[in-house]
Amino acid sequence: MCDFYERIRLQMKVCIAEKPSVAREIAEVLGATKRMNGYIEGNGYQVTWTFGHLCTLKEPHEYTDDWKRWSLGALPMIPPRFGIKLISNPTYEQQFKVIESLMQNAEMVINCGDAGQFTVYGYHPLPKKPFAKVSSI
Repeated sequence: MCDFYERIRLQMKVCIAEKPSVAREIAEVLGATKRMNGYIEGNGYQVTWTFGHLCTLKEPHEYTDDWKRWSLGALPMIPPRFGIKLISNPTYEQQFKVIESLMQNAEMVINCGDAGQFTVYGYHPLPKKPFAKVSSI
């Protein structure tokens, strides 16, 4: 019986909203009513959220020790490739783990963030899953 429920869980569509209040509204519309740790589940969906942004650009000193102290000689500080890091906050880190776990097991990932916003998956490699973007006009 456990295998049956695990297969059902693997067939969920994961919706990622920009904040908890938006996730609750989306979940209500989708008929997802079971509150879980960091997401709401039901009717074939798992609706989760970020807190605006979970990630930020790396600081200059995280690219090279030469950029620990600012000086005119070090300008411009342009790394070969800009890096992204998770914002250091226990709540954000826990929610990121929830989102990462849901994405790994998802049938499909649906970005329900603001138009133009790429939130967590813009910064984190998506598993090879179908991806959709929902936005208002």
